[in-house]
Amino acid sequence: MTIRDASGRTLADLIVGARAGDGGADNRRFVRLASSDRAYRTTFQTRLATALSIDLTDWIDTDLLRVSAGAITQIRLDAYTIDEARGQRVEGERFMLSRDGQNGAWTIGPDGEPAAPQAAALLAEAIAGLRIVGVEPKPRKLARLLAGEEADAAFDTNDLLRMQRSGFFLSPEGRLIANAGELRFRTTQGLEYTLWFGEILARTNTGGAIFDTEAGPRIVDAIPSSRALLVTVDVVDPDDEQARAVSLELSKKYADWWYLIDEASFGRLRPKRSELTPIAGDDFPTQLDPPGQPE
Repeated sequence: MTIRDASGRTLADLIVGARAGDGGADNRRFVRLASSDRAYRTTFQTRLATALSIDLTDWIDTDLLRVSAGAITQIRLDAYTIDEARGQRVEGERFMLSRDGQNGAWTIGPDGEPAAPQAAALLAEAIAGLRIVGVEPKPRKLARLLAGEEADAAFDTNDLLRMQRSGFFLSPEGRLIANAGELRFRTTQGLEYTLWFGEILARTNTGGAIFDTEAGPRIVDAIPSSRALLVTVDVVDPDDEQARAVSLELSKKYADWWYLIDEASFGRLRPKRSELTPIAGDDFPTQLDPPGQPE
């Protein structure tokens, strides 16, 4: 357990050992300094089995996008995939949902066909409710490019291989493409977010306590899988200075990491167009007129 101050100076570097004392209380431990062989019996102020976790989500704000469903005014899904064996893009469903402001009715497609209200609302809520389950660092050159710190970046073979392992590729024209497609959405702030869906990855932060509990060490039966996600942010109107400032700040925030989301969340972000089109039952009136008198 290493504790540092804001400048990075080490304040304490401890090795925490087995339980000590009668009854094996979890907060009574043998401890020694990393630089010394002498061990001490110590008492911590809390139970270590619950105080310290190796689950990343216990230490970070898992709300990835920090947008509300009501602020989303347009959603565009491009559900292409990449055939890696052939090096080809395989086209999938494409559609656009839009509405006028926060309270407008959702429409689908360029013709403005009414969308199924509940299905459209659920998609907006799935976007707003996206949660992080893990992170992986991006190649540094890509991170600097996405943060706006470099206008161009020449990726070496190692950079490209790291990107490909996470499910992200460069087209011959130099455009970023993702293994499982893209979802774009616009907000009332004048921002356009792009969610790039990459490869399924084994999650490195599987949770659990650092120290054994009274029931013994936690055993993880299977390592859960998750989907790599890249987030970029742009502006709808290039002349909107306020939106540009927010976009630049968010681009720097999202630049360094692939974010990992669980597969259930990914599935909710990939509805079929048919699921967003009203069925005949949606046209039924919500209130019936009183019956007329019999003839």
